[in-house]
Amino acid sequence: MKKQISQSLVLFVLMCVVSACAPSGQDSQVALDESFGNLKASESAADWELSPSNFSTKLEELRASNTSSKEFCTALMKRSDEELALISDELNDSENQDLVADCSVEYKARVAAYFKAMKTNPKKRAGKGIKTEVRVFDPHAIRFIKGTESILKDKEVILTFDDGPTVETSSQIVNTLRRFNNAKAMFFMVGERVQNSANGKFAAQIYREGHTVASHSMHHLGTKTLFKNEGKAALDREIFKAHDLIGEKAGHISPYMRFPGGTSNEAIDAYVYGEGLSIWHWNMDSLDFKTPNPAEIVARVKRLLEKNRKGVILFHDIKHQTVLALPEIMHYLEDNNYKLILPVEK
Repeated sequence: MKKQISQSLVLFVLMCVVSACAPSGQDSQVALDESFGNLKASESAADWELSPSNFSTKLEELRASNTSSKEFCTALMKRSDEELALISDELNDSENQDLVADCSVEYKARVAAYFKAMKTNPKKRAGKGIKTEVRVFDPHAIRFIKGTESILKDKEVILTFDDGPTVETSSQIVNTLRRFNNAKAMFFMVGERVQNSANGKFAAQIYREGHTVASHSMHHLGTKTLFKNEGKAALDREIFKAHDLIGEKAGHISPYMRFPGGTSNEAIDAYVYGEGLSIWHWNMDSLDFKTPNPAEIVARVKRLLEKNRKGVILFHDIKHQTVLALPEIMHYLEDNNYKLILPVEK
């Protein structure tokens, strides 16, 4: 009996050596099930950012567990085209390329086909009726902006775009804004994005075209992760180093920032205020991270505008679905006599 146990143990060790004790494809399946289930349950960007099951966190866990590309791809390619479209931004990140090596071409083709099918060709209008007003938002006087403040009047909205820039999608967002009477928006940029040469150059173009450039941290880490081990040092790196880097690449940065998912606390807010930055939140979340269907994004934004009538709208300029939804949203703003407000510091 002991001899049989010993032989089984040796066999197990040998199998682990060969496979690096990697989790099975079933582990990838469970991880993806958890992520998509949690995404469906998330009611806001903050919920998703704080979730231990968001895409970035689960993919990091799979990488740390030495999951092979073959095992992961076996589970990934069982997902629907809609689900692949939802997770595609994370799959495209450089750190996940080994994980998706065996199915990169296939999943990208399916995602491209999905968005091609979603694309409509509405009759283009000039979009000359929408106007943008530049307005001073002094970070020392207005430290926290949600969109309900009295500085915004009825039918005044601020368009904000997070997580970019990426040349592929952010350029299409900017092109749409340009078509609507050179409409202006705020772009909350991620520091590691602008470290890419092409993205950094496009950040400068965004500023040159008259949009407001602001910070969205260095690596898009939630404050729960940010402060787990490093505290203030992490905040200095993620917020203030990012602020300087984005300003260097873009040519200018306003003293505004937004935490990933809008997650922070009173102590963090006070520290940021003390360094001269104001914190931006929102009162209208497009939830464009939650659905790849542009029609659903358009419908939600219309409902939010009808309910709130003014405020700050949250979008993500790295999302293909947002690129497809934005023209119809801009037409709605124009047709319903909304004015865009572009915040500047002076």
